[in-house]
Amino acid sequence: ALRNLFQFSAPRSDRLSKYISEQYHWLRKTEVVETSETRDVAAHAAMMLMESLREYRRPPHKRDKVHIGFAGGNTVRQVAEKLAEQLKREAGDLPDTLVFHALTAGFDVSTPRTDTNAFLTYFLDSAIQVKTDFVMLHAPAMIPPGLMEKMFELPELKGPRQLVSELDIIVTSASSISDKHGTLARAHPSKSEVAKLLKEDECEGDMLWL
Repeated sequence: ALRNLFQFSAPRSDRLSKYISEQYHWLRKTEVVETSETRDVAAHAAMMLMESLREYRRPPHKRDKVHIGFAGGNTVRQVAEKLAEQLKREAGDLPDTLVFHALTAGFDVSTPRTDTNAFLTYFLDSAIQVKTDFVMLHAPAMIPPGLMEKMFELPELKGPRQLVSELDIIVTSASSISDKHGTLARAHPSKSEVAKLLKEDECEGDMLWL
């Protein structure tokens, strides 16, 4: 709408939300959105994040500083963008300081849009009405399994790894192994040896976080 005075909010599917909640009792809250647009899902996710942040201003979780970790990818980027927009409009009942952590490194060398280190800059906007701090992750997106512990010995990775224990909220996404646009499929095309092994092991998909 003109000058963003009006925004469409895709409706919640009560039937599907209830069904998933009944199937997976360990989920504290489930929201299914009736839409085919990623931006609608991202907008609802940002609203849920705002609700979660407000919970940290009330007992028994009351605190002044909250740590939020973001994985990478286009969907999570859109969630970050929507959350930043809401933080510009609303500050009531929110923690005084939000610390944003990058949980994954950039994968696609042709665009910065899906790199967590890049899209966390949404929260640098001076219009945001809370204090913001950052924990960046400067590391390769993928490494051989045998090198993981050695990577974590690097000075630039020790700090982010130690601060993982401070995380209160993790924002991530998942994709099906059959989704050709997903990170897993792009890293390991369907005819690669890794893709064949994953299918043999009945891998369903991937989830992005540290």
